[in-house]
Amino acid sequence: MSALKCILSEKGKELLIYIYIYKYRFHKELTGGIKRWVCSVSGNKKCTTHLKTEGKTNIIAVVDNHNHPPLDEIFFNRNEVSNSLKRKASEDLSEIPLKFIHRELRKGDVETLTNCDVKCIRNNIYHSRRSFLPKLPTTQREVHNVLNSYPVMTNRGETFLLILFSV
Repeated sequence: MSALKCILSEKGKELLIYIYIYKYRFHKELTGGIKRWVCSVSGNKKCTTHLKTEGKTNIIAVVDNHNHPPLDEIFFNRNEVSNSLKRKASEDLSEIPLKFIHRELRKGDVETLTNCDVKCIRNNIYHSRRSFLPKLPTTQREVHNVLNSYPVMTNRGETFLLILFSV
């Protein structure tokens, strides 16, 4: 089994998991096709650890001086399930998110998920779907602007929508 595993992040970018305890994000491509990956821990810890690879599986060099504890397997499982379900739910907007979650739980390879994790995953799915929908207007002016931007015509070519008072 390889020490590296490639997954997709919440935003659809590639991440490397090294020995199933540290997560790295792509930093830059060096000369000779070598890729540099940096530890993805954010916040005030600013981990300076990085590794260099050829492709996605061949490790060339590792600077391994993490200033934070390793991530646990539960975190990786929850993150992987959440990201895959968000992608599936964004592709099929007609199905309710709970069906995606039930399908994933029936597969049986997610023993580490708790009820709280399932609730967070469901909220993540709803949040990712919300990004595809336009923002609802909050003022009367915004409502009129939205209505005026859609040319609603009858089959005779007449304007169907009549707005009496324009703000």
